[in-house]
Amino acid sequence: MGLIRSVVKKIVVAAAVVAVERVAASVVRKLKRKAAREQPPPVR
Repeated sequence: MGLIRSVVKKIVVAAAVVAVERVAASVVRKLKRKAAREQPPPVR
């Protein structure tokens, strides 16, 4: 039983990490879009 529990825990932790990363990526994208709207694009 202990082995199954540890495997389940690992899966849950991995899923949580993936979810947090996805949320963070979407938030960063939204912030970048907002910043791009407020400021003109930089001239290179």
